[in-house]
Amino acid sequence: MNFVNVNILKNFKTQISNFTNPSSQTQSRNQTDELNQTRVYRFLFKLPKWQVDQHSNEMKYFKNTYKDYSPSEDSLLLKLRSLISSLVDEKWKSTVHTFLNLESDNYSVYTGTSGIALLKLKKLPFERGNLEEVKCLLSLHQLKNHRYTFLCGDAGPLSIGVIVSHRLGNQAETQILIERLKELGKCVLDMNSDIPDEYLYGRAGYLYSILYVNKNVHPQPFDDNFIRMIIEAILVSGRTTSKALKFKVPLMYQWHNSYYLGAAHGISGILYLLLQAKEFLTEKDLNTLIKPTIEYLLDQRFASGNFPSSLGRDSDKYVQWCHGAPGFLYLLTTAYKVIQSKSYDMPIPV
Repeated sequence: MNFVNVNILKNFKTQISNFTNPSSQTQSRNQTDELNQTRVYRFLFKLPKWQVDQHSNEMKYFKNTYKDYSPSEDSLLLKLRSLISSLVDEKWKSTVHTFLNLESDNYSVYTGTSGIALLKLKKLPFERGNLEEVKCLLSLHQLKNHRYTFLCGDAGPLSIGVIVSHRLGNQAETQILIERLKELGKCVLDMNSDIPDEYLYGRAGYLYSILYVNKNVHPQPFDDNFIRMIIEAILVSGRTTSKALKFKVPLMYQWHNSYYLGAAHGISGILYLLLQAKEFLTEKDLNTLIKPTIEYLLDQRFASGNFPSSLGRDSDKYVQWCHGAPGFLYLLTTAYKVIQSKSYDMPIPV
């Protein structure tokens, strides 16, 4: 188990406190600040919950008691960003040594070595030595061509592999990886297959892989027609499910016998990915399928502003990316830009 340097942690807490916890504030405000400090350094240092629980309770979220942003606070934000940036750099130096002892049995982006590869690619995207290390972490020789998404399937390592090989100038290998990635599309496009549509394991996750490669490789290896076919498969699946089960919404998706709403397994994540490919959507897609489905989702909100994890669930306790309002931020901010509707500009509990 990795433990954060106690002096670094104390120093971070002290400096954050100087920004957010002036002595003139009330005791109640101080307690709230303490919770938010705990949240920040748990994120930065990946601390086990028990190491910081002396300042928290069993809530699954922190209430935001702070005022909305105003331009007058820019100087404070700049100082805080600088502090966090320096601490992240320090954490990176201590973390990079652990990469040498990674077990390669899990090669996924979500929980395995390809996730480390993606992190390193973002850190030094064009440095040749780093690109070679990234390539090794992908374990491309271990892929079994039976999972189709960026986060949890073979499409993730293959997508990153295409970009790395392209930047290393190995065009022959790049083309081989492109063909392997495209080959996965046969099952994705087969409407008789049992592949779901959600982000972690389904068609939306494959769509992301294709968009990711096209964004980073030029000329773009996947043509408009191929991307449109993936989108149509997702839309047809949603229409079919909705019609068969007589939902009063244009699109409905099922995963493990539930109708999830969140970003990981549900409708909001699927719609978000479709909107990421907005140039491949028709006006009819937007106005008769996607927009009415978003409106349907908004009608499912709890009084708190949060969202249920799936249809029929009345428990207002999940405030996560997978389930709940945080995952809806991605959909609603993108929908606000694409559809230009003020109904998507709303308070969200995060």
